[in-house]
Amino acid sequence: MLKSTLNLNFFCTILIVSTLAMPVSAGNDIIARIKVVTGDVTVISAGKQHTVKPGTELRESDTIVTGGNSSVGITFRDDSRTSLGPNTEIQVTHFRFEPARSEYSFVTRIVKGSLMFVSGLISKLSPETARLETPTATLGIRGTRFLLRVEGE
Repeated sequence: MLKSTLNLNFFCTILIVSTLAMPVSAGNDIIARIKVVTGDVTVISAGKQHTVKPGTELRESDTIVTGGNSSVGITFRDDSRTSLGPNTEIQVTHFRFEPARSEYSFVTRIVKGSLMFVSGLISKLSPETARLETPTATLGIRGTRFLLRVEGE
């Protein structure tokens, strides 16, 4: 029970800190920014691995990996927020947020680990275009918040 409470408190703390709004002026290729980092967190972008810090920009197809005892808080351009726990790997496979053209899409794949997700404008404006894929299931994101854990191999 204590471990569950600590995990929930950890995710809530990361989520609260990561709610700082992302500047609207972000370029279209920038889909998100790292807001909070604890421990060893890397991003694999265009085949190169980089250590992340607060302010690191993310692009479509980037893979984010957290080490043991590590976590990261991410805010997307549509104000979706996610917190990744230890030993987590996700990839944002598709992200499109262009309200002027009514073009929306948010597809993320979690390979392993845990995440807390709070949906932003994409899932509210175009819910059929927002989903989270796991190795065994696909979840539609319909303006909600949830906590998900995917066991490794």
